[in-house]
Amino acid sequence: MQWTGDDPGLGEVDGLEHLGRQMREREEHAAEMVAMLSRSGMGMAEYWSGDAADEWADRIRDDLRAYSQLNEVAESTCSAVLVYVDTLQGIKRRVASARSRLVEAQDATAKLTRQQDEPSPQLQPQLDAAADDASAAQRALACLADERRDADHVLCSRLRSASDAVRRSAPVSAFNGSALKSLAPEALLKQFSRLNEAQLEAVLNEHPDLVTRLEGAQPAAVASWWESLSPTKQEDLIEAAPALIGNIDGVAFAARDQANRLSLASELVRTKADLTAAEEHNEHVAPTYRWDTDVLREQVRALQAVGRAARPGPDNQNRFVVTLDLTGRPKAAVAVGNPDTASQVTVTVPGMGTTVGGSMESWTTAAANLQRSQKKANLLFNGGRESGLAAVAWIGYDAPNMPPSAQVLGNQKAREGGMRLSRFLDGVSAARGWKDGENLSVVAHSYGTTTAASALESTRVESFTMLASAGLEATSVKDLKVDSANVWATQAWGDQVANVGRGQPTWGHVPFFRLPSMHKIDPETLASAQTPLALKKPRSQGRPSFGPTATQRRLRSMQH
Repeated sequence: MQWTGDDPGLGEVDGLEHLGRQMREREEHAAEMVAMLSRSGMGMAEYWSGDAADEWADRIRDDLRAYSQLNEVAESTCSAVLVYVDTLQGIKRRVASARSRLVEAQDATAKLTRQQDEPSPQLQPQLDAAADDASAAQRALACLADERRDADHVLCSRLRSASDAVRRSAPVSAFNGSALKSLAPEALLKQFSRLNEAQLEAVLNEHPDLVTRLEGAQPAAVASWWESLSPTKQEDLIEAAPALIGNIDGVAFAARDQANRLSLASELVRTKADLTAAEEHNEHVAPTYRWDTDVLREQVRALQAVGRAARPGPDNQNRFVVTLDLTGRPKAAVAVGNPDTASQVTVTVPGMGTTVGGSMESWTTAAANLQRSQKKANLLFNGGRESGLAAVAWIGYDAPNMPPSAQVLGNQKAREGGMRLSRFLDGVSAARGWKDGENLSVVAHSYGTTTAASALESTRVESFTMLASAGLEATSVKDLKVDSANVWATQAWGDQVANVGRGQPTWGHVPFFRLPSMHKIDPETLASAQTPLALKKPRSQGRPSFGPTATQRRLRSMQH
């Protein structure tokens, strides 16, 4: 309703009063539905069970929550409108009175003025009194205008609060249990783009499993979806769902870095608090009742290691946290250089004994050394011009333990890690719009070569370098989606660890027994035997390596 400072009583309240009564009816209807749904769900478990019963119970809970929120919103809106109506009616009555006094004072002044041709001392007191009455009426109208503005502000504020509550409650009805189970990951992403930050938080709080499900979306579809979003919507998603945006392949890497740094800060606070609480609990109970703190300790170490690795290196080059996953054994990846703008991206894959907590810093340093060597080579062979390069220290899988455990003889961890690596590589290509593996390279070490080869059975890259391979399942370069001219392999002559993965432990250079490895193929042996896996294989004397430190020293020496 439009009104002016001269007449703050303008506007009819009948329509608002009717709206308030309608709101009251909706509030009563919602309350009835809440009561009915509550009765429907009571005692059902006693006579009905199974998937259908669970689905029905989910729907009842969703509807009950929706109607409860509707009841609260209707009650709040109705109350706000009716209070405003009462306030406005009071203002209108007082405005009518003040305007009447003003008109009377103005009429009195006009009448007295007509009674005299010249100012008269006898009439002046009456004129002054009329002027005072007019001023008092005008002051009253000004105060009523302020009161009307305050009432309008309070109404708008309460209606906005009710509107926000409606938006927050929307996911409950739009994302019920059956809908979640039926939507494919790509369809879920489209639904997410329609939600605001509050809705996203509500959905993910109620359905945390969605993060894992959405990470299964095809990277190309994710990249297209992400590019279609406005900057504001992208920021909403980063703020509301950092664990999702930071790890879903196909999203731009600057956004993943921003999301993962948010997760890094919040998760470090949470895990430290949980660890402290667990340790305090364990101090006051018998050993039988103590909580296991190993997982929390590993998570804290991993988060701290990622935080240190993500700092700019000695050359002050920016680093990007492109993966941060605390499910199971922590997994992470840090890029040296910007993968969003680099002309070439190299992904480095570590081998057995690698963990985020114990290796993230050193593996990121190795990636930085590799990138620095690549820059030098690029300057030599690219006419003195330097183009952007990025190297990713990828610890995105659960590597076998060191010293060599029986896990290194199997291929389960390689295949599971290979699927993760394949998705990551596809995500790089999708985010950059690259085709057929162009501008994408993989450098892998030890069991990382087994893992990388598994990934390259389905994902194409431009080049593949294997360092101290723990063995391959592939028997031909045709099994890998990479040009045979760009496949490289090397191993230190005295390396006695890599041979274990291939099931051929050696003493010196002499095999002394065999183990049942599921990936026995030695890339160098294949190359020397002129098999279809044509490799280029520089030799290195190296040194015996029985632990991660020696392995990392050897790797760094080969990168300079």
